[in-house]
Amino acid sequence: MPIDPNHHIKYRPASSDNLTTGQLRFGEFWTRQRAFFRRVLIAVLLFIGVGGIGLGVYTLGDYLFRGQAQEQREVSRLFQATVPFSKYHESLAPQDPQFGVADVLPATGDLYDFVVRAVNPNTDWYATLTYTFEYNDTETAEASVTLLPNTEQIVAVLGQKSALRPGGAFLSVKNISWSHISPHTAKDPDAYVAARTAFAVSDIVYTGGTIGTTIEDQLASPTIIGVTSTVGAVTPIRSNRVTFSILNNTAYNYWSVPVYVLFMQNGALRSIERTEVKSLKSGESRAVEVRSLKDNLGATTVEILPIVNVFDDSAYMPQ
Repeated sequence: MPIDPNHHIKYRPASSDNLTTGQLRFGEFWTRQRAFFRRVLIAVLLFIGVGGIGLGVYTLGDYLFRGQAQEQREVSRLFQATVPFSKYHESLAPQDPQFGVADVLPATGDLYDFVVRAVNPNTDWYATLTYTFEYNDTETAEASVTLLPNTEQIVAVLGQKSALRPGGAFLSVKNISWSHISPHTAKDPDAYVAARTAFAVSDIVYTGGTIGTTIEDQLASPTIIGVTSTVGAVTPIRSNRVTFSILNNTAYNYWSVPVYVLFMQNGALRSIERTEVKSLKSGESRAVEVRSLKDNLGATTVEILPIVNVFDDSAYMPQ
């Protein structure tokens, strides 16, 4: 039987293990075009290689002829630049204490009191001052005080002897030592200081008058400050008496709490006394009496200023 050449018979594999017609055709295509694809791949790789080499040569040339000089200029500028370390340290350093005008107050006889108010404006620094007051080309004995952070305090030298009334007096700070308050000591220094200086003063009574007595009798009172006279001489003297109560509202016991008593007349300081309340325990209230023999005070108000160096471990009694 003759075979019609125009009649196509689709080949079907006898089993699933044999290749299909499409797979055979792809195999034939790949066999014939494999050399072409190899040449295309070689051309692509060659293009990438040549391009990379060209880019590298260009980059190296640009660096040698231009970039190297620019780099040297930048390095030179970095070394020549001045780092503002001084300004940085200044920003971290404590601010200077603020001092008022010095007052010179007559005490008794040829004794005088030198007083100035001071404020430490820093929050996390406290200062220890060594100072004198200079006047009439001379100066007082040296004294020291610790200025607590953000606290107004009295800086004074009491009972300085001078034949002439001191003139032109001013505070002379000989040395100032700053101590930083570590967060390990106090995360909030203001709260730390406030909790340890919570002294409540109440029942302030001021009495002034002339009484006849002996200096010997007056010296029997330990609260009298700066009395100099002939023992046993009976003389009418001016006695200024202040009584008040002080309550230790802190959680701490103190060996001694210094207290300044300021006699004010219409806002101006007329006289000052200093006493100490010994062994003041937490929660304890103590009645205090202070006498002054200074003349003509004419005080209209009295200020009571207790202060203690809360950063001095020796100030605390055992709990």
